[in-house]
Amino acid sequence: MTLLHPFSRTQILLPPHTGLDDWKSGYDYKIMDLAVVSANPSLTSDYVLMISYSRTRSCLAFWQPGDLRWTTIHMKSVVGFTDIHYFNGQFYVVPHIDGVWSIDVAGPSNPRPVVEHRLVVEIDDDASWTRGIELCLVEVSDETREEVKEINGLEDRAFFWGCNGSISIVSSEFIGVKPNHIYFTDWRFLKFEGGDGRYIGAYNVDEKGLSNEISDRIGTFVKLRGPPAELLSKLKQECSFSENSESLLALDELEILFKALEKSKCIDRVVFDLSLARGLDYYTGVIFEAVFKGEAQVGSIAAGGRYDNLIGMFGRRQVPAVGISLGIERVFAIMEQQKDKNQDIRATETQVLVSILVDDSALAAELVSELWNAKVKAEFMIDKRVMKHIGRASKSKIPWIVLLGERELSKGVVTLKDVVAAVDYEVPRDKLVDDLYRRLGMLSS
Repeated sequence: MTLLHPFSRTQILLPPHTGLDDWKSGYDYKIMDLAVVSANPSLTSDYVLMISYSRTRSCLAFWQPGDLRWTTIHMKSVVGFTDIHYFNGQFYVVPHIDGVWSIDVAGPSNPRPVVEHRLVVEIDDDASWTRGIELCLVEVSDETREEVKEINGLEDRAFFWGCNGSISIVSSEFIGVKPNHIYFTDWRFLKFEGGDGRYIGAYNVDEKGLSNEISDRIGTFVKLRGPPAELLSKLKQECSFSENSESLLALDELEILFKALEKSKCIDRVVFDLSLARGLDYYTGVIFEAVFKGEAQVGSIAAGGRYDNLIGMFGRRQVPAVGISLGIERVFAIMEQQKDKNQDIRATETQVLVSILVDDSALAAELVSELWNAKVKAEFMIDKRVMKHIGRASKSKIPWIVLLGERELSKGVVTLKDVVAAVDYEVPRDKLVDDLYRRLGMLSS
């Protein structure tokens, strides 16, 4: 058995698990619920590893470098642990019920480990199973026991809470972490009063939870999934959205997107899914995921969205941005499966840059989709400065540019530019595809 650092991949050899008390109890397997070290093993060898393991009941054991076996801690009055912490030279364990226990483990200089445990906080059974969220502060001292004191907030700290452990950090030391927030990392412990644990994410302590009515409303919305235009129309009829300016702005942005998708004749490939969620701390607009609809079932292969404030976190000014990340390993897996079917898999290069000189994303989508449907490799760019388009094409070695501005729109033409020869040709709008076929040496379909 080894202790593995997930990032550095450093491994520390541990005693066999078979030496743990109650490990051989007639069951096929055991579970190690929690593991906490008192110091960073990469920096010092003077540390203690405390674990909680279970099958029929939860047990505690610890190990120090140099020990040949685990030392079990017997706490007969305690059944099951939800958390372990190390603070100021002592471990603190939180059972399912009863309270908070302090455990003092002697250092490695002592040949016979000495363990002392005492109850520092006592909680009655009813309080320990209370639904909802209650913040309590425990001040640990040399006294036998301490009282639980209710507090109103976390101030500049944030608390991460989940089935695999919890931790409190100073939020200002970490980018994107909000002060006075509790972050639920899994469904098990997220229990708003009247809720069912579905809402994983950040909880603002100042908001004091969600009412049953709001929880139920959220639950109905996250189940919605369907055709973009149809579902958007349904959402616009919701009175609750019309009363919120941010909701109205979001619906307007979605309408712009969906109109562009209709113009590009690919809206039938898009599903509007309200359960989709990504990086709530930095995404500020539309988010999306791309899924491969073939025989290879690999889930989403790309995902991203709009984040207007993220770049500003690392620089001196805000820069609006849209980004996407690609799951390259999943793409490779799909390509391998396609290759097995003798399909031709090769890299492609853009042949035409569609340059829109007016602020009209729908026009860009309409024109570039026409070229895509004609099997012309194209991409588009929206900018009123012609030199921006020429610079983009030159840098990417795109041979042709289709320029479309106010003059071209009024005349019903496009300007076709040979980037290498720096020569312009005026082409009727309805003859663009045929003209490109001829210049690119492609056969007309």
